[in-house]
Amino acid sequence: HRWTRVYPVAGTNMSPSLSCFRAVLPQISKGALFFCTNDGHVIRTDARDGELEWIHFFRPSTNDGYSLPASPRCLGAQIVTDDKVICMPKFTGYLFALDKATGRRIWRTPILRGHEILGVYEKNVVVFSDNSIYAVDLNTGELRWGRSIDSQYTDGFQLPRSQMIGSSIYCGTKNTLHRFDANSGALLESRDWAMGGEVPMTFLV
Repeated sequence: HRWTRVYPVAGTNMSPSLSCFRAVLPQISKGALFFCTNDGHVIRTDARDGELEWIHFFRPSTNDGYSLPASPRCLGAQIVTDDKVICMPKFTGYLFALDKATGRRIWRTPILRGHEILGVYEKNVVVFSDNSIYAVDLNTGELRWGRSIDSQYTDGFQLPRSQMIGSSIYCGTKNTLHRFDANSGALLESRDWAMGGEVPMTFLV
């Protein structure tokens, strides 16, 4: 056991909740530990001793007149790049980027009701949603492209856990696997599962 830290929140007698339900998976990048609590805090600490480096506060609800309602299927997400921390907290309904060194917010976009951030390809942050995939500009937060996954979509028809591998985005429905281009959103190919009367519950490429 090397260290334990408690990070009190200014103006309250509470600490950020790090429970599995209310926190995104922490990440380590270049000696710094980043975690998003989903309760309204993104925190950077020194991975060596837990020393607090910054806390960013955000609204953990959607009643601010700016955000769209959060998707009930949103898992919460955090991506750390060379100079940014991209967050999509579970209960907010928006995506935002912070400066990695200072915690200052660079941009925020309310256009998404996303389930997951699939990753970053070149300058695109790719987000998976209800029968939709989006690409948001990494530097500005502006929508680069968006498209539906399947024209026959009904609730429960889409498979969870889409994937991005290199420049390919893989999205599945109960009938078909689709591959899209991460740069443009174009559909590159599709194939049926060909499982007879059975249907998959998820997939892994």
